[in-house]
Amino acid sequence: MKQIFDSLLEKLRTSLWPLPALIALGCLCLSQLSLRLNRVGALRQFSEQYLPVSDNALQNILTAIAGSVVSFGGVVLSMTMVSITLASGQFGPKVLREYLNNTLAKLTLGLFIGTFVFCIVTLTTLPAVTVPGLTVLTALSLALLSFMLFVVFIHHTTLSLQADRIVRSIAVQLEAALALYCDHRHTSDKPALLGRWQEQAARRPQCLLRARRSGYLESVDYAAAEAILQEHKALLEICCRPGEFLIEGQILGTLYYDDNHDCASAITDQFLLAPLRTPVQDPEFAITQITQIAERALSPGVNDPGTAITCIDWLVAAIAGIIDRELPGELYCSDENDVRIKRKRPDFDDFFDITFDTLREHARGNRQVLLCLIRACATLAGYTRRPARLASLQTLLDSLAHTALKDADCPQDERKLRTALQAAQSAIGTA
Repeated sequence: MKQIFDSLLEKLRTSLWPLPALIALGCLCLSQLSLRLNRVGALRQFSEQYLPVSDNALQNILTAIAGSVVSFGGVVLSMTMVSITLASGQFGPKVLREYLNNTLAKLTLGLFIGTFVFCIVTLTTLPAVTVPGLTVLTALSLALLSFMLFVVFIHHTTLSLQADRIVRSIAVQLEAALALYCDHRHTSDKPALLGRWQEQAARRPQCLLRARRSGYLESVDYAAAEAILQEHKALLEICCRPGEFLIEGQILGTLYYDDNHDCASAITDQFLLAPLRTPVQDPEFAITQITQIAERALSPGVNDPGTAITCIDWLVAAIAGIIDRELPGELYCSDENDVRIKRKRPDFDDFFDITFDTLREHARGNRQVLLCLIRACATLAGYTRRPARLASLQTLLDSLAHTALKDADCPQDERKLRTALQAAQSAIGTA
């Protein structure tokens, strides 16, 4: 159930219509409320004394507001689509999610639509109102708020097209996703538990679970799967992880059952596939978003090393948050005395490789970016003393040294690169 809720929330968050529809519905209710409040004794006296507006005047005001907000609403929608088109072409299609997740654009569009709905509904009910002062005040307030929000929307749209802000926004989501991924609740990597699980699995018959359709594995409901396995006294080994693309009929995992495999279908239901890759249980998704921006920035057609360096800076900040942490184990268990699920999980080297390998390849021949990557190794070395993590940094530094010195065109560039390499080597060696 939780995975369905998370998937639905992700779809609603990245859809353009839910918030405007909700605001329009709210304005519809507000219209009926204001019409009823006009008939309340105290409010009616207040309207007659301070807001004396005739029915004809109200009709003209509402008509003018309805016509203007429709025009401005079209401008808001057009600007949103233009910004999405520009962002897709410049930064890649993966960043479209950031624009579809723009709450301000949805709020602005929704307020214009809601104001229009308020005016139209009020006009249809106008003959029943004798003193419409409160309705006029509400309509004017909605119109004023819409136009104020329109100015804020223009300012926000201008800023949102800046590469630095897009990268920072994705990086914040990446740090949150990695922090959630490093939550050790219900996970274990103890050799004794793993050995006991393998021993139990070896004594049981098995059957393969296969994907029912093609798509990206969005999430796995581990808690629900564990409950089913406990009920049927079965074990599960998952051989894929969220973010991977699966073809119909491809193996999801292996079920080790006791008496029968009647629960195979119910276990398969806990694997949720989607046509698009999402960050629901996939922290690598945000990394690929940032690296795609950097790769496009380093392409010959764009040639924007400044944006690539910004991407590297934020990626280093995210990796620094996990480089000295113990990542979750491959066993999922709410109770260590009853381990049922062994799963495939990305380790630190997976995160590290997907972050820096492609950047190193695309940075070939670009001294600025290569220097930034070399200094990143020195920076990350200061955040950990784990030998395995330092070994990963050393491997990356050796690759960078080979790439950088091979493409050095002049003695000055080579001298700067060697100085940076020596500083990074010293940082890794003394960590």
